[in-house]
Amino acid sequence: MKASSPVRPLVAFFGLAYAISWGLILGLLASKGFRFSDISLGDGFVIFLCMLAGPSLGGLLLTWRLDGRRGLAEVAERAWRWRVRPRWLAMALGTNPVVYLAILGTLAILVSPAFAPGFQPIGLVIGLLAGGVEELGWTGFATPRLLSRWTPLRAGLTLGLVWATWHALADFTGNSATMGGQWLPYFFIYWIVTLTAYRVLMTFVYAHTRSLLVAMLMHASYTGWQFTLSPGTSGDQSFMWQASLAIAFVAIATVVALRERSGALSSEREPTPLREPARREALPGRVGR
Repeated sequence: MKASSPVRPLVAFFGLAYAISWGLILGLLASKGFRFSDISLGDGFVIFLCMLAGPSLGGLLLTWRLDGRRGLAEVAERAWRWRVRPRWLAMALGTNPVVYLAILGTLAILVSPAFAPGFQPIGLVIGLLAGGVEELGWTGFATPRLLSRWTPLRAGLTLGLVWATWHALADFTGNSATMGGQWLPYFFIYWIVTLTAYRVLMTFVYAHTRSLLVAMLMHASYTGWQFTLSPGTSGDQSFMWQASLAIAFVAIATVVALRERSGALSSEREPTPLREPARREALPGRVGR
């Protein structure tokens, strides 16, 4: 592997993220005879843990393999970096709950009270687990390498698509039995479109803060508030608010990308750039397979 090219480490990381998470989930499904209707709430929690394992273990393993202890120390330093500009912290923590409440509140008033936000505080715990563990790989390993090669927009779109499709097996396991043929359009809107747009926002925030901690909190805000505030809707009503959420995040990501392109935000970037992780000359081919 050429030290100047981040492509092969990224391919290795994406492969490990999928292989670990999907391999563990497929093992669980095999033990159930691939009967999705038999998946229990406890099985769902196990699947959640399987999802956490892929990007976190893959990212830490490759960081250690490529950069050794110095690379792991650098990841830890970014995970403690909390001194960032307030506007980026506000975007990280506030974007999702504000957008979510605005959409659900509007639909509850104009369409049906069924859209009124719920409140499941355990969702915030789930969000912190997801953000704190997953981002060790997505932002801890992949984002800096993507940004060393591409703009935040292109890096965010690339990682967003990988991140969104990585959820496919777990979501199909949990929802296909009840949704049937409606699962694919739902997955496209709620996961592919929405998560990709949100990852673009996450990448712009990271490009300005270089903080893994802020990325973890931004991910936690998305997952946590989604679980916490989800309304008691079903069928067409659920698709309505999910489509509205997708449109909102695409619009926000587009505005941020256009402002960034015009240079309106460029002078406000953090003054100290992140030193990219050092890379060794070779990574055994078996790691990325």
